[in-house]
Amino acid sequence: MFKNRRGTSLILAIMILAACGLMAALLLKMVYNSWVVASLNLQKEQAFYLAEAGLEMGKKQLAKNLNWYTDLSHSEDDASWLIDSAVGEEYRFGEGSYKLIRESGKNYLYCVGKKGKATTVLRLSFSASPLKWFSWKEI
Repeated sequence: MFKNRRGTSLILAIMILAACGLMAALLLKMVYNSWVVASLNLQKEQAFYLAEAGLEMGKKQLAKNLNWYTDLSHSEDDASWLIDSAVGEEYRFGEGSYKLIRESGKNYLYCVGKKGKATTVLRLSFSASPLKWFSWKEI
């Protein structure tokens, strides 16, 4: 009578261990995903602040020389061009960097901040005479 039930406890223990292992793997995946998202958000924030610091550097450049520019005119607000191809002054800052760009004949100052996988592009508009800063926006 008890001969047919000999492996039931072992099968039940294996099923419980498998369920616990699956739950542990799911929990580990959730923690890892949360860590990745938090890390990317931090990098995005740091890239933004690098771009903002670059705009301040660009303001100094323009205050010294209003005719200063780094590249020829291109279509307006082309973020991929600004990130990949635009000629600008590049600066390393800590583990990140920023690139300062002013196109010839335009009253915009761009800065591309990079940190890890994150990239932020900011545009500052200004008037040339007298030198006056208006507003900036993220592209």
